[in-house]
Amino acid sequence: MATTDESWKVSGNTGLLISFNKEYNFLDGSVITPYGMVSVYSHGDEKSSGYTRLDTVIDGRRFSRSIYRRYTRRGLVVVAGRWLKQTR
Repeated sequence: MATTDESWKVSGNTGLLISFNKEYNFLDGSVITPYGMVSVYSHGDEKSSGYTRLDTVIDGRRFSRSIYRRYTRRGLVVVAGRWLKQTR
C-alpha cells in the first residue's frame, strides 16, 4: 500500500459542502479556514427560520454553535470562518 502525505498553506476560507438537496433544502459538509476545519450543517426554507450547526475540535475539546437561521453556501463559509476565528 502506498501512502502520500501532503501539506499546503490555507490562505482563505474554503467550503467543501458535500450535500445539497433542493427537495429538503440542506447543506452539509466542511469549511476549511486558516484557523482549522469546521463541520457544518444548515437547513430550512423561505417559510421557516431554519437551523445551522457548526462543530470543531480545538486542542482535544469539542466546540459547537447552533444558530436558528438558514444560510446560503457562501454565507455558511463566512459564518464558519468567523466563528472559528473567535473561538480560537
